Parts: sequence; structure tokens; C-alpha cells
Amino acid sequence: MKNRLFAAALALLLIAVGGYWYYSPYLAIRSMQQAADAGDADRFNQQVDYPALRESLKGQMTAAIAPDLDKLQDNPFSALGASLGMAVVNQLVDALVRPEVVMRMLAERQAKPTLAEPRETPASQPPSPQAEPVAEKRDWQLVRLDSDRVVVFQEEQPAVTGGPAGLVFIRSGFADWRLTEIRLPRDR
Repeated sequence: MKNRLFAAALALLLIAVGGYWYYSPYLAIRSMQQAADAGDADRFNQQVDYPALRESLKGQMTAAIAPDLDKLQDNPFSALGASLGMAVVNQLVDALVRPEVVMRMLAERQAKPTLAEPRETPASQPPSPQAEPVAEKRDWQLVRLDSDRVVVFQEEQPAVTGGPAGLVFIRSGFADWRLTEIRLPRDR
């Protein structure tokens, strides 16, 4: 009797741990979304690998402009243009992949980098009445690439590499996940 009870408890424990391990990407995405919505930069930044994210975007942007640069091989200034183009891409990615921009992109579901803080309403004008914020439901589609890598799309995707942008998370430890790549939409 004792052995059966112990075996049943052990089986339940293993099922619970396995379920937590399997559903951990969903929990990480939800936690990240809540941190972005609340503006909790510390909690959000714990789940993002910014160096990997920057390298991923640099590679994708370089690959996107490479075919155009190949077409300019007849032009003697193409080497200069290519090196300038790569420098601009690198600087652009470094400027845009910052915690506040990535957090805003996830919170607002779009990338809108701003160069200045929003202006406050002048004191002479009465503040406009604020409507109650409507909770917006976000439908995330998760595609497992393997046991340690998932891609999350905002809407249903025809394929993992096409359609709207996706977020790639890599397992870090037993059940922790880190955002390491933003897949840009590809032209078909």
C-alpha cells in the first residue's frame, strides 16, 4: 500500500514537472508581456538577450540588402556603397535594439522608435478626459522548432519563415526562456 501511494505521488510529481517544462514558453511569454504592459524594464530585460538580438537583426538586414548590392557590381563605387550600407545597418540596429524600444514594440505590437519624450499638455489647457483603457487580447501562436527553441507569431502563420514578424525564444536553463531573435517579414 505504501509503495503504491509513493509511486502514485512520484508519477503525479513527474507529470507536474513535465507539464511545467512543456508549458514554460507560454509562461515566459505571458510574463514578458505583463512586464512590457506594466513598464517593468528590469523584469523585461531579464528575458531578453540583447547582444544575440542585435546580431540576428544585423544578419537579417544585411541579407536583405545583399541582393541589391550584387546588382551594383558594374558601378565602381559599389564597394564604397556596400561598406557604407553595412555601417548604416549596424548603427541603425544598435540604435533601435534598446530595452525601451523592444519593450514598447511588444507592448504596442508594433515598432515605433521615438527620438524625444512625448510632450506634456500645457497648463493653460485642461486635460482631456481619459477613457478607461480597454484590455486588448493578444493572440500569440507558438511554433516549436525543437525542445529548446520556439517561434512566437502574433497571428497564424502559413510557414515559420514567411509572413509577419516572429519572436524567437531559446531555453535558458530548465524552464527559463530568453528572446534572442526577431524574425523580420520576408518579401515573397
